[in-house]
Parts: sequence; structure tokens; C-alpha cells
Amino acid sequence: MAAVAGEGRTSKSSTWVPNLRVKPRRVSLGGARLIRRRATRKQVRLMESRESELSDSRLRLIATIGLVIGAVLGIAGTFAPSASLRGVAWGVDGTALVVASALLAVHHCRRGNVLAAAGFLVFVAGETLVLSGTAMTLEASAPSFAAGVGLWATSLALVGASNTMPLWIRVVGSVAALLFAVVAVRIFMGAALTPLSEPWRFFAYPFLAVTLLGWAWAHYRAGS
Repeated sequence: MAAVAGEGRTSKSSTWVPNLRVKPRRVSLGGARLIRRRATRKQVRLMESRESELSDSRLRLIATIGLVIGAVLGIAGTFAPSASLRGVAWGVDGTALVVASALLAVHHCRRGNVLAAAGFLVFVAGETLVLSGTAMTLEASAPSFAAGVGLWATSLALVGASNTMPLWIRVVGSVAALLFAVVAVRIFMGAALTPLSEPWRFFAYPFLAVTLLGWAWAHYRAGS
């Protein structure tokens, strides 16, 4: 009886307690490496996107400055009192516009605006031809000037057709393109026109300058 009672006490005191410890989840070495690789890729993509945004904003800023310099010095050169001052003004003006147009071509190519990028590339070609005649006499520079303004007209039409600019800039650019196309055709047909022939500097050049300033404003606003 005592043994039975002892066994009864023993059974009451030794109740079953479940094991509540949770085994830690083990991650394989390959899984850990995969997680690290994914995290590293995300960090690299984030850094690349930030660097791209910074480089794109700097690109637009440099292009904006170049367009403003080109518009201001281009108009100033037409009213320069001497040929040497006109040559310096147009030389700096042309160089600034070539740099600005090349940068904008890269900018729009990155964004997939192929038509606008092509327009700015054509502007680079046209401005290069016009720039090549800045140190010549007005009469000697007429052939390269005609080729250059013909490409200007094409460039303004391409950029306007891309719909990347506000409407008022496209309208002004279309007027400038029409005027420069007329100048180019007349010189190609043998007319004795120069870069300062009347009345083009009072009509075509102001429309071009306003278009350049409009391009500068549009790209500067896009980065603000």
C-alpha cells in the first residue's frame, strides 16, 4: 500500500511540461549570399539613379548658361561697331551654342526624345558652319552662312515637332525656321546676301534669340 501510495504521489508531482523553446531558423550560406547580393544590387541602382539625376541637372544647367550666352552675344554681335568685336562676340556665341546643343542632344537622347535629340544635333552642325565664318569678311562667309542657317531652320523645325517645348516656344521657333529657310534658299539661288543683310538681322535673329532663351527657360524650369 505504501508503495502504491508512493507511486501515486510520484505520478501527481511529475506532470508533463512541453518544450516551449523555438528552434532558430537556419539560413543556408547560399541563401545569405543571395540576400546580400540583392541588397547590394538595390544600393548600386539607387546610387546610379542619384548620380544620373545629379549629372543630368548639371548638364541642363551648363546648357542653359550656354543658350543664354549664345542668344545675348549673337544679338550683340549684329550691332557691334567693328568687325573685330563682331568676330569675338559671334565666336563666343557660336562656341557656347555648340556646347549647349550637344549637351541637350545627350539629355534628350537619354530621355528617349529622339526627335528633339536629332534637332539639337542638327543645330550643332549648323552652328559649326556659321562659326567657321566668323573670322572671314561678311561676303566670304556667305556660303557657309547659308548652309548653317539652312540647318538652323531644319533644327528648329525638328525640335518644334518633338513637342518637348511649350507651345509659345515652338511657335516662335517655327517663325525663325521659316525666315532662315528663306535666307538659305535665296543665297543658294545666287542672291548677294550676307549675315548682316537687311532686314534679316531685325527679323530672323530676334526670333532665334527668343527661341534660344525659351529653350534655356524650359530646361532650367525642368530642373527646378
